[in-house]
Amino acid sequence: MTRQSKIGIVMPVVLQNETTLAATLEAVSHLRTRHCAALYIVCNRLSVCGPRELENMLVPRFDGPACVIYEPFVERSVAGAWNEGCDRAVADGTDYLALIANDTRLEADCLDQLVAFGARRQADLWSGISTTGGNDSDADQVSDGADFSCVMFPPATRTRFGPFDDNFRPAYFEDNDYYGRIVLGGGRCCVVHAARFFHHGSLTITADADMAHHVRHWFEENRNYFARKWGVAVPENTADGVLRHYYRHPFNDGNKPLWWFPPLA
Repeated sequence: MTRQSKIGIVMPVVLQNETTLAATLEAVSHLRTRHCAALYIVCNRLSVCGPRELENMLVPRFDGPACVIYEPFVERSVAGAWNEGCDRAVADGTDYLALIANDTRLEADCLDQLVAFGARRQADLWSGISTTGGNDSDADQVSDGADFSCVMFPPATRTRFGPFDDNFRPAYFEDNDYYGRIVLGGGRCCVVHAARFFHHGSLTITADADMAHHVRHWFEENRNYFARKWGVAVPENTADGVLRHYYRHPFNDGNKPLWWFPPLA
């Protein structure tokens, strides 16, 4: 019998209304696996219920321990939430870390397909593939890239390439940054076409006009920060593009290791 792996699933959320709460609970109900999974819900905003109430809602929907991480008045970016959840999961002895967006719906074998791919140790970070809009690609295909709506990696990847850069606030470009760092550091990222999921996309901003305005402002700030850091106006989505066009060190400073970023102000 194949040994069960331990999966630490990290899901950042902004639960500002009933719409986002319902979508999050639906996403959690699709986190199915034959492995041992633990869920870490990292709340940046929790306006619709209390943390213990949310944990009680998760019990009938998730087969495993579920932890709600919420600190009043603490504003985490997506990258910051990923870091917090990953730190907790690693401390609990996880074999694999999975970052799952709260507006996804994973197919029943998606997580198991990702674990099976990881067991073959062919990449440093690998993701599923979104079926949104229809996707009939060959299930045996593995391609370059990464979709951080549903992505998996071992703790060793964070040890080698560092934590996520939480200067990208509240979201956008933190995934492009990490993909680039892995590629520049000699690592490999893959999209596993057998691991399929549906992604609603941008749930938080479509469900909250104030948040949409906030994100639009920070989108441009993050784009400019990314450009200063890696020397490109638009992120590359292929390893070849990253190697051709990015700085070899952040901010083109040869004294800075790839994982370096300024401390959060």
